[in-house]
Amino acid sequence: MANQEQGKVTTDSLMDRSFVRILVGVGVIACIFYVSVKSFQDIIGEVTEYKYGMLAERFSLSMDFARREWIIRGKPTSLTLEYFIDQQAIKDNVKKSLLLQINESGWPINVASDERKLDCFNLWMYFAHEEQNNKTIANLTEELDVKAINGNCHFLHKKKFPNQLMFSYNSNNGHVVTSNTY
Repeated sequence: MANQEQGKVTTDSLMDRSFVRILVGVGVIACIFYVSVKSFQDIIGEVTEYKYGMLAERFSLSMDFARREWIIRGKPTSLTLEYFIDQQAIKDNVKKSLLLQINESGWPINVASDERKLDCFNLWMYFAHEEQNNKTIANLTEELDVKAINGNCHFLHKKKFPNQLMFSYNSNNGHVVTSNTY
C-alpha cells in the first residue's frame, strides 16, 4: 500500500512538472511573439517616417525649382511648366503642362487653377503625392490632415509611429520644415 501511494505521488509530481514546462513554453513563445510584433510595428513606423521625409524633400525641391523658373522668366504671376510623364513620352516628345500660381515672393500658392489663393491640398497632390499603379504609397494622402494657416501649409500625418509626422511649407519664404511631434 505504501508502494502505491509512493507511485501516486511520483505520478502527480511528474504531471505537475509537465504542466509547468508547458506553461513556461507558452510564456516564452508569447514573449517572443510580442517582441516580434512590436519590432515589426517599429520598422513600419520607421519606413513611413522615411517615406514622409522623402516626400517633404521632393516637395521642397519642387518649390525651389518653381522659384528658379519664376526668376528666370522675369517674375510673372503664374508659370506654365512643361514636363514628360514617363520614358515613352520622352521618346515620343509628348509633353504635359502644369499651371502654377505664384505669389509676390516667387513661391507657388496653387497648381492647375486660375485661383490666386493658397491651396495646400492642391500643392500636396501635385508635388508630394505619389501614386504607383493607382495605389497611394503608404496611404499617406488618405491619412493626411492639411491645414493652411497664415500663409503656411501644414501637412500632418494622422497616425503615430510612435510619433506624429508633419512638415510645413511657408509660402512667404519657401521654407519646408519637417518635424516629428510626440
